[in-house]
Amino acid sequence: MIRNFMHYYKPYMKLLIGVIIGTFAMAGLDLIFPVMVRELINRVLPSKNMTALFWGSAILLLLYIFEIGRASCRERV
Repeated sequence: MIRNFMHYYKPYMKLLIGVIIGTFAMAGLDLIFPVMVRELINRVLPSKNMTALFWGSAILLLLYIFEIGRASCRERV
């Protein structure tokens, strides 16, 4: 069954691999946000490390902006 599937996608193999890699990359980026929030709450806030809190917040802001851009591109397609 998989051989029949791959036969049809053989001309589009590079595109298929790109889509699979992109899907895993986007899923990984979606998981980074809650992990970073957990680390900021559990480690940075109790230690009162304001520098780490600032940099962590800046990274979360950039991830959020990236997510908004990705969502708006998805709506256009």
